[in-house]
Amino acid sequence: MILFGPEFDELRERAKAAAMLHFVEQASQDGVPPTLRAMYVRKAEQAQLVLDGCSSSLIEGEAALRGITAIQMAQVVISMAAAGGDEIELKRMETNVAIETAATETEIVEALRTRGITMQIDLSQIGAASADSGA
Repeated sequence: MILFGPEFDELRERAKAAAMLHFVEQASQDGVPPTLRAMYVRKAEQAQLVLDGCSSSLIEGEAALRGITAIQMAQVVISMAAAGGDEIELKRMETNVAIETAATETEIVEALRTRGITMQIDLSQIGAASADSGA
């Protein structure tokens, strides 16, 4: 059988990139603007510091506003942070493992297809790449 497309390793990398974009899109569908998301990441980092025995003016300040301890506030922040992305990240990693362990191009495509992920391959670049490499 003759296949027209990228080499196997390149296909694998393109598939992983397509999967990453797919799951990033899923994660961003919660409507949280990127700047606010960055603030949440920082808050989760600060909460972990509190749980590790350090201090954080951010967590301590919000805890005081809410009338709870810094430890309680940190636990709330960490549990909220974990709830949002864990499922998507596990699906992304499951997809990556399926792509990485695929033995054939068909298995790579199937790993994407069964998860509803599409991958665009610009066939006009295939001939150009072969001509450039002298193949």
